[in-house]
Amino acid sequence: MEFDWIINYDCNYRCKYCWYFGQWKQLEESVSQIPYEGIINFWERIYNEYNKAKIIISGGEPFLYPRFTELMLTISKLHEIVVITNLSIYPDDLVKYAYKNNIEINASFHPDFANYNKFKKYAIDLKNNGLLYDITCLAWPPYIKNIEDFRKEFSDLGFNFSARPFYGLYDDRIYPESYTEEEKRIIENKNNSEKDLKNQFQKDIKTSEFNASIAKVKNTKNKLCYAGSKFANIEQDGKIYRCGTDKKYIGQITDNEIPFYSEAKRCREERCMCNRWQGLLVEDE
Repeated sequence: MEFDWIINYDCNYRCKYCWYFGQWKQLEESVSQIPYEGIINFWERIYNEYNKAKIIISGGEPFLYPRFTELMLTISKLHEIVVITNLSIYPDDLVKYAYKNNIEINASFHPDFANYNKFKKYAIDLKNNGLLYDITCLAWPPYIKNIEDFRKEFSDLGFNFSARPFYGLYDDRIYPESYTEEEKRIIENKNNSEKDLKNQFQKDIKTSEFNASIAKVKNTKNKLCYAGSKFANIEQDGKIYRCGTDKKYIGQITDNEIPFYSEAKRCREERCMCNRWQGLLVEDE
């Protein structure tokens, strides 16, 4: 199985394009901390029932979560982990003690808040320690003009750089539908040679949600999808949902039994905002 786990809402950045922009106060008031032991028990049960899973952890900023490194070192003994971080905090203990075959860090570059020199230094050190290969940047409309420069800078340092499409409203326009053809070309890096593209996106095959290609906005209403069966979304409070778009409640990580679906089920949403339909939708039904 594969999981998207939003482990916290706490963040030291205030990006205008964040899903949670303008909701920080309400989110802080709604925080519900799951006991450490309860989290460990859940992932042990997942391993015993489904074997090794892939867990993609985001926030907020995950490294602000209490005992986060300790949690990662424990869970990674059983599962494959990808941590999405703004890289403002250097994970010293993770570098020292990580079982590196099972932990990968994906650095998300936020130009309005990141200290570039510190970000670059941390990224290079983590790459040298076998923990970080990918750097992403959201293709928020104001950033488009800088994407090619970012790509060159980070690619020259040996990283796989990808620009992720923005899903949302900007300047009264809906994205990603409103990207121009030139903007799509920049985001998808279509000027690269086939060999360069293969090297750049080799990790994206492994971590599909970081794919730099601009996926078509998919109408998923009533289509069969394996979300809830092969994939699930876990929120900060431990509640488990079918996915980040179709918020069909499945259970809580502290429940003794969690009724994941045994087969594909119909999606209830018109538009797949989490873009997880790739690899989960039954296309040939």
